[in-house]
Amino acid sequence: MDLKISELQFAFTFFAKFNEYHNYSFQKIIVPSTLSEGSATYKYNGTDLVLDQYFLQFKLSNLLKSKSSKHYPLFNSPYFEFKIKHIPTQNNTKSQLDFLIEHAKDPHKKVLYVVPSFDLTKYTVNNWYEGFYKSKDKDFFDFTSYVNISSIDETWINKTATSEIHHICFQRGTSKGYFFSEPKEIEMQSGFEKARPNPDAQFNPNFRYNSISYEIERIIESIPISVSEEIEINSIVLNATDPIRELQKILIEKMNIFWIPILKSADTIS
Repeated sequence: MDLKISELQFAFTFFAKFNEYHNYSFQKIIVPSTLSEGSATYKYNGTDLVLDQYFLQFKLSNLLKSKSSKHYPLFNSPYFEFKIKHIPTQNNTKSQLDFLIEHAKDPHKKVLYVVPSFDLTKYTVNNWYEGFYKSKDKDFFDFTSYVNISSIDETWINKTATSEIHHICFQRGTSKGYFFSEPKEIEMQSGFEKARPNPDAQFNPNFRYNSISYEIERIIESIPISVSEEIEINSIVLNATDPIRELQKILIEKMNIFWIPILKSADTIS
């Protein structure tokens, strides 16, 4: 059964919840470039979002409830499933999955598939997203599941295939999932420890915000006067120690706007 939202809706809502849960403490927020995707020198191949050590790829899952569903006997109850296409990227012979498996070899990275899931005794495909959107603090974990990509063995992937589709099946709330064509056990993760803000943390020196003063002024000017006056946004942001993080927080909490500053390599900016 289709969960009735788009992958973009899910990704943006997750980002807002995850960022709030970690007290807006991420020092590196990167939405990878589709133009650079596949380049052998690109650092973020295969990902949809990078938040410090988290390398995330978003997928939409389907809910399968019928006993005639192909993998129902593995669970003997309804389960969630999503597909992974093993297709080479535009600039490389490797697929997104190949790149993610490579990232996962780095012990300092947490490389995950992030997918929707929910308690079938409380929600249906028609109302789960409303619960996800309104969830507070760590409650949003009740609507998401995470596949630890380090548990996917690269030998399971047919390197000679020009096109291949794999399936991952799981039950919400368990630590085991299955990777197909043949069932192979993988690791599911239920949530995360809350990050503690580090007052001494600095941005990666290889990155900086692009045209930051222009971006902040442009965003503030687009905010309705009524909202701007109510929260005195100009004085709050301009006097803040970290105006970017403060503006992000205001936009998310007051206007449901998810603003992600553009990061560029410092050596490419004159």
